[in-house]
This record gives sequence, structure tokens and C-alpha cells, in this order.
Amino acid sequence: MNNLSLQKFRRLARLQQLKYSLICLVVFGVTFLLYLLYRTKTGGSITDPSGIFFVILLMIPFFFKLHRRIFEQSWCGEIKHIRYPDSSERPGYLSKSYAPPIRIANKDDELCVVTVSTASHGIREIILVGNEAGLGDSYYRIGDKVQKFPGLKYPINYTTDRPEIFCPVCGSFNRPDDNRCYSCKYPLITTANLQ
Repeated sequence: MNNLSLQKFRRLARLQQLKYSLICLVVFGVTFLLYLLYRTKTGGSITDPSGIFFVILLMIPFFFKLHRRIFEQSWCGEIKHIRYPDSSERPGYLSKSYAPPIRIANKDDELCVVTVSTASHGIREIILVGNEAGLGDSYYRIGDKVQKFPGLKYPINYTTDRPEIFCPVCGSFNRPDDNRCYSCKYPLITTANLQ
């Protein structure tokens, strides 16, 4: 992967980090505003520990998932295994999916797990849900080299021979002549020229 491509992906990752941070602030602000309105309406004290405890409990799952998405370190590795879990394994994988918490996975959505072996972070699993599961056997192949940047949704596969351009932010495939992703409008970088 050349230096120009690395710089572009890092810039894209920083934009994603900023976006998730703003979402986090908005959600926290709305929750706190609702809490203030509730306390004012009921006449309770704003500093009542039980009310603050409620707000903290409400935000903890969101913050943990967001923190894992935004602030995990960049890593690279090699695809070792691709599989489609059966129905009995689905709940466990859906519970640890990196999908945003506001997305409700349909029980009929396809689920694919891509296993990556990394030198510094051990075994990592990429969990693909719904339409994204098609990436499991088309974009990711056993033996491919991938690199994950903080803030981007999926690792970049820089050994793929697919003609389409893969958007690392939303997981969509785009035409080779597209400059921006059709789905999320982020700038695209062709994976064919990354080495």
C-alpha cells in the first residue's frame, strides 16, 4: 500500500471519527435535555443521583460500542477463514457485531464471519450482516491481505482483483469510474492501485 493511499485512508478515517463523535454528542445532548425536561416537569432536583444514574445507564452501551468503533488501533492481517454461521450461532455474533446500535438486524438477514490473522492483534473477526454479507465470498477471499483503519467500517482489501471499488465506510460496491460512493458520498480509492 503506497503512502498516498495510506494518507487518503487516514484522512477518511478521521472524517468518520469526527462524524461518530458528533453523533455521540447529539445523542447525549438529546438524552440530557429529555432528562432536564422530565426533572423540571416532576419538580425533582436536577442533581438527584437517581436521575443522573438513569442517564448514565442509558448511554453506557452506546458509548462502549462507539468507543470500540472509533478508537481501536489500526491493524493489518491476512484472511484465514470465511464462513456463514448457522441459525443457532447467529444471536451470539449479532450481539458482538460492529453494526451501529440503531440498526436492527432482521432475523432473516444473511450473516457472514470473516476471520483475519494479525501479527499484533491476534485473531480478528469481521461480522457482516444483511446485504453486506455478500462481501464474505466476493470481496474477501482466503489469503487476501487487509488493513483496518480506525473509524472505517471494514478492513481494506488491497489484494482483491474485483473491478468494482469498495467503499470502506458503508461497505457498498461502486463503479470503477465513480469518484464518490453512491450510498454514503465519501471519496473512493481504487483498491487495484494500493500496492
